Amino acid sequence: MSQGTETQVFIKAPLHFTQPYAELLADLPHQNDKGQLIESLRTHRVNTLTELRRIEKVFAYLDQAEVCEPMTSAWAYYVNSNNLLSELRGLTKNYPFSSECLDEAKWRVIEDPSSTRSWNYCWLVLVKIQNE
Repeated sequence: MSQGTETQVFIKAPLHFTQPYAELLADLPHQNDKGQLIESLRTHRVNTLTELRRIEKVFAYLDQAEVCEPMTSAWAYYVNSNNLLSELRGLTKNYPFSSECLDEAKWRVIEDPSSTRSWNYCWLVLVKIQNE
């Protein structure tokens, strides 16, 4: 490799995202940090799409069973507390996003037996909106 050329290494993680390896390692929490992230999920201190996705990516890479329940609960709280609706409305200012559409999608996810395939309730709801 010639001097001055930079190489980026990408990895494939369980949630199908790619991220530079060094950046991913920087995001990996220490045991104490992981506990703090879990606590922030349980107390809903983290409740934005961006922050939940950041934590989800780290936890998916760690693949530890202890993070499944807090992550699932955090996504459910995010969707059910109308934060998803608020963010969708903020993203679609020219098209007022309907709460009825979101409620219908949530109901369809709950009725769908395959909805247990992900801890990300938000993703499941958005897929229902897109597909139906």
